Amino acid sequence: MSNVSRNLDEQLQIPAGPPLLSGRHLLAFLLLFAMTLGLALGWVVWITGRTANPYPDGIDFSAMNAKQLVVINQVQPHYVTGLKVDHALKNAAPNIGAFGSHAIGAFSAAAAGDGQGGFFNFSVLHLGLPEIRDLMAHLKSKGKLPGKFIMVALQNPHTDNFTHITQYIRELPPEIYLLHGGERPTKNLRRAFQLLGDVIRDRLDWRKLAFALTDTCKPDYGVMTTTKAFAPRAAADAHSNLLGRLIIQLQGGVKKQNSCPPLLGLHRDGRNADPPQKSPTQIATDPIKSKAVPGGSAAVLSLMGDIARIGNGEGRRVIFFTPPTFETPRKSPQNTLMNQVVTEAAKRGMAVIDHRRGFTDGRYFRDYMHPNERYFTDLMKSAGELK
Repeated sequence: MSNVSRNLDEQLQIPAGPPLLSGRHLLAFLLLFAMTLGLALGWVVWITGRTANPYPDGIDFSAMNAKQLVVINQVQPHYVTGLKVDHALKNAAPNIGAFGSHAIGAFSAAAAGDGQGGFFNFSVLHLGLPEIRDLMAHLKSKGKLPGKFIMVALQNPHTDNFTHITQYIRELPPEIYLLHGGERPTKNLRRAFQLLGDVIRDRLDWRKLAFALTDTCKPDYGVMTTTKAFAPRAAADAHSNLLGRLIIQLQGGVKKQNSCPPLLGLHRDGRNADPPQKSPTQIATDPIKSKAVPGGSAAVLSLMGDIARIGNGEGRRVIFFTPPTFETPRKSPQNTLMNQVVTEAAKRGMAVIDHRRGFTDGRYFRDYMHPNERYFTDLMKSAGELK
């Protein structure tokens, strides 16, 4: 190599500078970062603790009257379920119990034809068959299973939560999963870590943080009359600042300026206490949104068999039913799967009432996905006619 080339290379060579962070400085940076992150997460966990269970001592549903409800706005689903389970364990078992998702929220004691105390609605927001099995096993271990009829809802195949039918959504009290998960005890450690992950996920949910940072639309918890609960609610002026408005708009908590959604709750028979509304008049024609069910018909039938074995006997009968949606008859792979389930379940001696068809009158519905009390009255008539 010539002297000229060597000199040119030396001129172009960029001198090496000192390292960005030495070992000691890097360690200090990592420690500071970890402390900052830990403080931030700790603050979020602490602040979201303000949205914890407002009913730590439970609610005595039997002490409520027909015109009262217990307020559950902004309450996490597993706390709401805990209220129902706590009530069931502290009182005599009802004659009739209903198990399912929010689709059966309107199933009432009046529809069941049994007086107060003779019926209870155990529905949970997103309850599928695995958790119905676990909840029933828990109640049976305590001697609290309904004594006559156990009405178990199968998700309608044309609802967007149809895939939940074979899945765990984990909206029951944690102890039910640990004690009655339908698995070997050696797997309880794995389940415990899953529940811990759920707690962390719930605490880091931005909606929980939003509820904690502003009291706008936060309800007065407790038991109140339906007249008061369903009255229009004004947003709290004390938090009509920029932060409060931004958070509320993001979480969809205020439908219009200075107006909050009505209070939601539970009646004394466990059914949902929703504001009155008109029956739908326009039948559903929207595209079917439900997806394939994990495990297919075999998984559904296996879970139904587990539930039947837990519930049947000692004068009790498990009756499965598929509630209708407000739609015209439509073909779909999901409906084909449910056809297979209904046919095979009947061959195995299970009682199934299939109401996917025949309810095209809007007077049977609160909205497209939710039958009203009129439907559940007819359902119980069908149950009474089963051989």
